[in-house]
Parts: sequence; C-alpha cells; structure tokens
Amino acid sequence: MQITLTLNGVRVSEEIAPDMLLIDFVRAHGCKSVKRGCETSNCGLCTVFMDDKPVLSCSVLAARADGHKITTVPLLRLRRPAARHHELSGMEKAEGGRTVKTVNKPFRKKDAMQLVTGQPVYMDDIIPQDCLIVKLLRSPHANAIVRSINTAVAKKVPGIEAIFTWEDVPQDARRYTQAGQTYPEASPYDRLLIDRHVRFVGDVVAIVAGKDEKCVDKALKLIKVDYEVLEAVLDFHTAKEGQLGKPCPRGCRQQAQPLRPRCVRQRRY
Repeated sequence: MQITLTLNGVRVSEEIAPDMLLIDFVRAHGCKSVKRGCETSNCGLCTVFMDDKPVLSCSVLAARADGHKITTVPLLRLRRPAARHHELSGMEKAEGGRTVKTVNKPFRKKDAMQLVTGQPVYMDDIIPQDCLIVKLLRSPHANAIVRSINTAVAKKVPGIEAIFTWEDVPQDARRYTQAGQTYPEASPYDRLLIDRHVRFVGDVVAIVAGKDEKCVDKALKLIKVDYEVLEAVLDFHTAKEGQLGKPCPRGCRQQAQPLRPRCVRQRRY
C-alpha cells in the first residue's frame, strides 16, 4: 500500500507492507534515535510525535501515519535549559568542615540528554548493511516433542541463507544451563541450542537466517512442524519427580543432570 507523510519536515511517499510498524518505517529513513527497547509498549524508547502528540511507534502501524506529520525527539526544542556543570557532577557544599552531597536538590544525570535524544550508540545502530537477519521459530506449546519439521519450502525462499532445527544439533551433546551466575551453578544443566523436546511456550524450534527481514518472515511462515503435545507440568512436585511425559523415539528428552563436582584450577594475580 502507498502512504505519504511528513517526516521531520520532509515529505515522504513510499510503498509499504500493510503490517509494517511505524518504528521500522522511521528507522528505515535514518531516524536511529527511535529505539526498539522492549516491544511491549512499556519503555517509551520508540516514542515519536504524530501531529505533535506522542505515540509509541512500536505499537502503531505505519499506515496510520498516512497524511500526518511525524517528528522524532531530536528535532524537538528541549524546553529545559542544559544542566550546569555542577548539576551534572552532583551538588556539593561544605558543612562542619567536611564536603557532603546535597540531598533533596534536583539535578540532571550526566547522560540524560544523550539518552532522551537517542545519541548513545546501540547495537541496532551499528549493524553492517550487508549482515544477515536472524529470527527464531518458537514453540506454541508448553510441553511437546517435535515429531517432524519440514523446512524444504522455506529454504527455497529467495534470500534465505540457512535454516537450523533440532536435526542439526546432536541431541546427546553435553547440555548447559542458561542461568547467568558463575560456577558452581546449581541450576539444571538441561539446555541445548535447539532441543527436540520443547519445554515452554516460546522455546526455540528453528533458527532462520536470511538477507532481509521480509524473506525471513516469509520463511518462518512456511516451516511446517508436527508436534506431539504432552501434558504441561504446572507444579514443582511433578517436575521434581520427573513426570515430564514419555521420551521421544530418539531419546531427546533428558532429565536435568545434578551438578557434579569437578576440579577448578584457580589463578592467582
């Protein structure tokens, strides 16, 4: 569909997909200050002004901006004057012969203006133009076995470079934990990059890499997955007893292994 709008004072007319979001449209036209921070309409980093009214561009279709004026934050005149140097570093005063911080006095953070205007360099701003787009196909089930997965049609989509499934990951490989603490970590070592046994809604089923987002999204829709849906485990008593459903034909369901003590070489600095 064709839309025409005014973006930061410049008239733009372009053919877009009906489901394109406003954030993707403005970023595609160089407005990198508009950030994708949460995709749940909570953080506000994607805020733009539509006819001088703030909207969350991650929740607005670009088609709704047709005929409107869109302004991004850096183009707005900031009402509050720039903070003075002593405000940036924290206000101090002498009291009783010693220097103390002044409390209950407003002062601006050092990076406040950079953050609100999108100046810091985020990962999405420095991605090379020729890099691949990678997206994940996720499970719609809380507990299931992937009986079969067909990617033949998806791989034929122009621009698709690779599609990985559980068949590309040895299911008897050493498992790991996704907990972020340092060793020793008591969480179960039960994860693989792609597991045939999906254990929660959103668990990874396939990884798709392509030259652009359009071809990757199309390929994701063409992947056919046959699930053996198992009863969801909703209490820790059942989980502790290992009642996670019957094992799959190739033994992909493995119980979490207890943490085994092992030698750790210590370094002295």
